[in-house]
Amino acid sequence: MIPDLTGAPVGGMTSYEFTATDPGTFLYEAGLLDNAQHQVAMGLYGALVVRPTAAPPAGFTGQAYTSPATAFNDEALVVLSEIDPALNNSAAPASFDMRQYKPSTG
Repeated sequence: MIPDLTGAPVGGMTSYEFTATDPGTFLYEAGLLDNAQHQVAMGLYGALVVRPTAAPPAGFTGQAYTSPATAFNDEALVVLSEIDPALNNSAAPASFDMRQYKPSTG
């Protein structure tokens, strides 16, 4: 996908459309924009699971990649993260000094 160097307008939203050609599990996040480091630290990221077009082998509920050897019956997607309340509660997150990033421990 061609990187978006503009982003969404303040208070607005943007849609992206693409064809996922390779099965697998991927991470998406803000990037290549001013303050993208703040956006990612505030939670602008997620997981994208692309399934193969072929049906899984008999007796399995899913398949991770094109190889039947990646068939499964149970799955769990886990994305771990951490936040710094000082950044997330900031009235001006773009001015937050990321060198002062201190995730909360509880």
